[in-house]
Formats: sequence, C-alpha cells, structure tokens
Amino acid sequence: MDSNRKKRASAWFYQTVYRDEQIQLHGEISFEAVPEEIRTMRALEKAPDAWRFSREAVFVRQAELMATYEEHYDYHRDVVRYYPTYQSLTDRELRGYFSWRTKWRAGEREKTNLSYAFLYIYELLNQIGVRDPVDGFEKLRAFEKEYAALDDGISGYLKRWLWDYVIYYRLDPVLLADRPELAFDQSLDVLRRPDDHSDAELFQAVLELSSYRIDRSKLYAAEPELFEKTAARVLRNMDAYYASHRKQSFTEDYFGAQIYAPVEMFQGAVFYVRPQRQSFDYVVDALRSYQCREGKWTVRQPDTAAVRSKKLGDLMHGVDSLLREETGVGNSIQTALSTKWILNLIREA
Repeated sequence: MDSNRKKRASAWFYQTVYRDEQIQLHGEISFEAVPEEIRTMRALEKAPDAWRFSREAVFVRQAELMATYEEHYDYHRDVVRYYPTYQSLTDRELRGYFSWRTKWRAGEREKTNLSYAFLYIYELLNQIGVRDPVDGFEKLRAFEKEYAALDDGISGYLKRWLWDYVIYYRLDPVLLADRPELAFDQSLDVLRRPDDHSDAELFQAVLELSSYRIDRSKLYAAEPELFEKTAARVLRNMDAYYASHRKQSFTEDYFGAQIYAPVEMFQGAVFYVRPQRQSFDYVVDALRSYQCREGKWTVRQPDTAAVRSKKLGDLMHGVDSLLREETGVGNSIQTALSTKWILNLIREA
C-alpha cells in the first residue's frame, strides 16, 4: 500500500472512530487522542436506535452524560454554529467548549464564542448541571447578568427564555416581578376596575400607560392634585359610558381585548420537550395566564404590546388642554380629540 493510500486509510479510521479534526504538524497530518468520555458520548449519535430520537433528545442524552465533565484544553478558534449542539461541533471544538465551561463554573468570567454561550444556555434550559429548576433559574439569571457584560448578543434571547422557564417549570411568578409585562398588566388591571381604586392609584396607572407625559405638563406641575382628581373622574366617566353604551369596555377599546393564542415555549432554543400527558394552568397575573394540555401551550393575554398607549395619551392631553382653559394655568394647547361626547365628558369632569 503506497503512502497516500495509507494516509487516506488512517484519516478514514480516525475520523470514523474519533471524529476529530486533522492537525497539521510539521507538514504531516496528525491526530489527537479523544478523551474516553467524549467517545462514549459520541457513541450515542451512532447507536442503532439513534434514528428514533430527535436532535434535541440526543442533545439532552449526551448532555446528561457530560453534566459533570471537566476539560482543560487550549482552543481559541472562532466557532460559528446556529442552534449549536454537541453533534454540530468537532471534537476539538467540543473540548474547547468544555474547557470554557469548566472555567466558567469555577468563577473565571471569560468571553467566548456565541455558539458556546448558547450551548451553555441550552444545557441550563434542559436542566443539565443544575440541582433543580430554581437552581437553574438562578444560574440562567446570573449568566444573563455576567455574560451580557462581556457580550450582549445573548440578552434578548435569554430574557424571553427566562420568562418561559418560570412558566414551563411552574416556578413562583414572583420571579417575574421585575418584568415590564407585569408592570403593564398591573396598571391596566387598575384601569379595568376604576371604581375599586383611589384617585392616586388610577393616576399612577395612567402615568405608566399614557404616551402623553403628564409629569412634564406645566399645569400638572402647578396643580398636581387638581389634575389627578380630574383625570380619575374622567376615567370613571369613560368606564361608565362604555358600560352603558358600548359592547366593548373602555380598556378593551383602548388596549384591546383578552386573546387566546397558541405559544411555543423556548422558541429558537435547542430544547427537548419531554413527553407529558399532564394538563395544568399557570396564572402569571390577573391578565395573563397559560394552559398546557398534553404538551400543547396556549396563552391568555392582552391583545396589545406592553407599551404606552397613544389613545390614552390623547385622552390625557385633552384633559390637560381643557383644564388649562378652565383654570388659565399654563399656555393653552390644542387638543387632538375631536369626538364630541369625549370632550363633553371631560368638561363635565
């Protein structure tokens, strides 16, 4: 057998058995020995029944084997994979990942390839390397804070997945308390029941939801109590008017009705949805809840983004404009409102 055929045969053998990259060393092709743990993990990909498992299921099976594995391997090349799994990495890239993970777990905060960062997130989402779901949440939240300081490429994804994580694993919704969606829901719920809340509570909700920045109004600066009481009275009048004259409620017209929509948990992540027949409900707050029926998820939520309302802003601008007419405080401003019955309700208030 000539030397070229020997090299090809050698390359085939090592690539088949060890699945490692060729390494150019002094002009010769060489190979590195692959650790036994990685070869055992690789065997899952080639098992006779591997075809029965999804890519996500294979990833979790492999990750469970490698949950405590540590590596100390010098590898600093760029790695670019979309939706990375162990299967998608070469052996050297994989050893590089486990080396970075070993350092991170030991407290060494080092920026790495985004593919490695996402692979670590996928492990935590799938309960790899965590004691329980609460521990996993804390690790994910810490990673969001600490790694985002090195590279903010993970931030948008991880914020969304942290939300799903709390719901999927049925953790205490208090863990979502700092999310803008909940602040929006709480304020909107106040507007839905104006007779159950004080003027101050109603006005605080308006400050959170209105696109018109009342806190910058000259009239409000001069007469805050007057503005607060008038705005609260307008909101109660509007709510009563809609109750007696409209099929929609005031908040449904201004912010949209509650909707039910199918939802995919952990969208865009490598996540193995384990078979489950259990059905349950998860209540986030008064306006937002989830249903799981045999693995299918549905969300009930406001049919609007959690952003300030221009329609409510125009209403508050109208309050500001007509109050200035009545009091003579501040420069007059032209209201954008043209609906007569709304202008009359404001004047009455």
